[in-house]
Formats: sequence, structure tokens, C-alpha cells
Amino acid sequence: SFYCFSSVVKAISCFFRAWKRYFRYRGRTRESMGEGCKERMRPEFAWWLLCAGRTRSRKEQYRNVLERYGGKTVVIRNQKELAARMSGSSF
Repeated sequence: SFYCFSSVVKAISCFFRAWKRYFRYRGRTRESMGEGCKERMRPEFAWWLLCAGRTRSRKEQYRNVLERYGGKTVVIRNQKELAARMSGSSF
């Protein structure tokens, strides 16, 4: 039950971060996007963030990628790790 609640909180947090980014860069190209790609929020992407991206099978696929490409894969688990990664320092 806690796992379910935790998963819901993570999904909602992820969605609101994407929503905030959308409003900040709406109609423009972010520095992390390819040239000519405009920031947008499509219903399909919102659905993926909230529901489809966190299924058991999807998580298993992520685990398989980590096992297979562990030396090439970075797992960021929280905002502190993300900030450290973005600033170039190690965590």
C-alpha cells in the first residue's frame, strides 16, 4: 500500500515538473532540445507521465537496461542528485 502511494506521489510530482517546464518554455526550444523542436504538452505525454510510464513491465524494462548497460546508465533518484548532475559535480 505504501508502494502504491509512493508511486502515485512520484507520478504527480513528475507531471507537475513537466507542466511547470511547459509553461516556462511554451512555444520555444529549450537548451536541452534539438534545434527547431518547440516545447509542448500533449495529452499523450501527460498520460504517459501519470499512468503508462510507471507500469510493472516498464519498470522491469528499465531494470534490464540497468543490468545490461550499467556502466553507461545513470540513475537519478531525487532532486539533489539531479541538481548535482546538472551542475557537473559528482554525487
